[in-house]
Amino acid sequence: MDEMEQIQKIKFDWTKYAWWIDLRRYISVPHSYFGMGIERLIKWLLNLEHIMNVMPFPRLINRLAP
Repeated sequence: MDEMEQIQKIKFDWTKYAWWIDLRRYISVPHSYFGMGIERLIKWLLNLEHIMNVMPFPRLINRLAP
């Protein structure tokens, strides 16, 4: 089911969502909607508690840039 069919099914006004439909049509590429980042894969493989332990430059409250 594509986006237009879903919008028509729930009876929304498609003109309000025309920008989103164009965005999906012209900019996005088809994919399987599954993505696991390398950090999450390593966290899972090493059975670590927090993803921050895997990231090379984690975002911390006292550090703004790597």
